[in-house]
Amino acid sequence: FIVFEQVFPEGASNTSAQDHDKLISSFPTIKLHSEGGKGGAMAAGGDDDNRGFLAYAGHMVGSSYVTAPWKTARESLPGGIEGTGPLVVFTGEGASESPAAVVISPLTSFMSANQVVDPSPLS
Repeated sequence: FIVFEQVFPEGASNTSAQDHDKLISSFPTIKLHSEGGKGGAMAAGGDDDNRGFLAYAGHMVGSSYVTAPWKTARESLPGGIEGTGPLVVFTGEGASESPAAVVISPLTSFMSANQVVDPSPLS
């Protein structure tokens, strides 16, 4: 597995997003599809219509979940303090690829994790 880490050597004093469902910093950041379902994460080398996601959410990080096609993640991926949990991005069986999946989840402090879907595309 791969572990990403974000460190603030000088600390992060006096910082606030003024909303518990927002973030002051994020890493890693995944570029989601732009309008019309083109581009974004995992777009190259495969059939975007064959990818989907399972997002665990809710008060107990799994008391609810959302499944949807990956190309609709911008609109349907839950977020915020009550909508963040492990995220599974998967492919189904297709003519050109075998089923595969990747799990994106905090390694530690998972009860304090927060993901946000920014509706504006990254530049």
